[in-house]
Amino acid sequence: MGTVSNSLNYPERVSPALVKRVNDAINMLGYVPNEAARQLRMGQSQTIGLIVPNFHDPFHAEIARGVDDKASENQLSVLIGTSGKEASREAHFLSLFEKYRVAGIVMVPNELPLLLSPFSNPRIPLVLAGSDGRNADISSVSTNNFAAGEKAAEFLLSRGAQRIVIVSAAAGSQARFDDRERGALAVLAQRHAGSVEVVRAPALTVRAGREIGDLLRARGAADRPQAVFATHDLWALGVAQSFDSDSGKTSGLTVVGAEDIDSHNLSPVGVNSLRLPAYEIGRESVATLIHALDSEDLVAEHKRLVPTLVTEDSSHSPAPMLTGSADRHPSPIR
Repeated sequence: MGTVSNSLNYPERVSPALVKRVNDAINMLGYVPNEAARQLRMGQSQTIGLIVPNFHDPFHAEIARGVDDKASENQLSVLIGTSGKEASREAHFLSLFEKYRVAGIVMVPNELPLLLSPFSNPRIPLVLAGSDGRNADISSVSTNNFAAGEKAAEFLLSRGAQRIVIVSAAAGSQARFDDRERGALAVLAQRHAGSVEVVRAPALTVRAGREIGDLLRARGAADRPQAVFATHDLWALGVAQSFDSDSGKTSGLTVVGAEDIDSHNLSPVGVNSLRLPAYEIGRESVATLIHALDSEDLVAEHKRLVPTLVTEDSSHSPAPMLTGSADRHPSPIR
């Protein structure tokens, strides 16, 4: 077996004739080398693990695509596990990937608190994709939702809106909605002289947004909003549908949503939307893993990417901005 191993891994150590004989035998027998065992013997792995809740969510699928592309560029293979949004399956894949001695793990967690039960193998770096891991002291790449809210408010102000309504979830129900709402309110408090109102949606559905739109549209002209920022596209679409006129426009109402779902396939009424940088989150997560593998510094890194605003009449948008590319000490979200 030493001759076969040298022929496969160190052909310069044996004669060309012997290399040919070994390769001919391999082809005849259909032998496939055990790559996992070889990597264990050599003390290194060219494989990383990826855990996502599911692939039905386009956000998760785009993160996975970014992970795979960045891994391929660095000659890394990817093992993928789907947790189905179950804590037990997340723990199972963390343990399984540890047994496979992967070089590192990228994980899209369902709920961040689940990770507070430690995955503590210091030889295998872990990066959270799409969730902020600062409170758990785990490296992470996520969306800067506060900056997303700021960008939405700035866009509405650029349109000259005076009466603005923010549609969001119940306060404290989801951090991403809270952060987007707070970012918008911060800008409006500094730069806006008109009225601002926050309306709470009872459910994350287009129907809930449409019902809110019906109530807003029923107001008198002096109280009807000129612009709406919904912290999720489903609410934005519902509001836009309610205000939709026969001409297919929202009767002068400017609507901005978030997450850039495929709105034109869901509704004939388009909305402006903040596109989440899912693909870039995947790529940056692998880059963070590689940095951890190349460095003896075990301090967690935290990167937050700013969404890009996609307007109704735009077909593409520039790449998102990166913020906090190497926060060495956890700092609170503004």
